[in-house]
Order: sequence, then structure tokens, then C-alpha cells
Amino acid sequence: INLAVQNIKLESALDLMLEPLALDYMIKDEVMMITSHMVAEVPSDVRVYDLPEMPGAEPEKISELIMNTVDASVTWDQDGGTGTITPLEDGLVVRTSQRVHREIEALFEQLEAHSAAERAQPEAEAIRKKKSDE
Repeated sequence: INLAVQNIKLESALDLMLEPLALDYMIKDEVMMITSHMVAEVPSDVRVYDLPEMPGAEPEKISELIMNTVDASVTWDQDGGTGTITPLEDGLVVRTSQRVHREIEALFEQLEAHSAAERAQPEAEAIRKKKSDE
């Protein structure tokens, strides 16, 4: 495999290299393993997520958002699959593949960035108004 890239995450470079070969990677016991998509997609990784800091971030709503937006090829338990999302009071317990966990983390980063931008907007407007009043 030959691949020349610059200024991208290792995760992205691995995806670019492995996807055309129908391969994927997983981390197990601090070792990266290259394997088939079929093996990598087995939901064997359990993680607990704190909910993003945003208004209305209710566990049930975030669970539904994940199931509707993250990796359509994943079948969640409610659809007869094996991936699960269990809401907690202020978080979620998710059992799925490592790839889907990476997508959930990316979704949470986007939600947090969007929420931060919305929170900053009124502050920026107040500063502009204060400067214009001076």
C-alpha cells in the first residue's frame, strides 16, 4: 500500500488505506489490529458517554439521534441487531463496534461545537452593542 498524505489524523489515513481493501482496524489491549469489516463491526466495545453540554440534551433524545444518524449499517437491538444504547440520568452506556464509537465521539464533538457557538453568539452581540453604545 502506498499512500501520501499530510496534516490528517492517523484515523483518517488508516480509513483511506483500508477501505478499498474491505479492511478495518480495531484497538485491543493497546495493539492495533487490521481485520475484516465483518470482524471489526461486532459490537463488543462498551463505553459510557457523558452527554454533551447543550440545552435539552436528554438521554432518550440523544439515543434516538445516535440511532438515526450514526452508521446506517449498524442495526441496534430495537431493530433486531446487537448494538445497544442504555440511557442514564446524565449519560449513555453504548455497546457497539469501535468504528461506531468513533462516529459517536465525532457526533458529540459536533454537537458540543454547535452548542458552544450558540452560547457565544449572545455574548458577542452584547459586546458589539456595548462598543457601539460607547
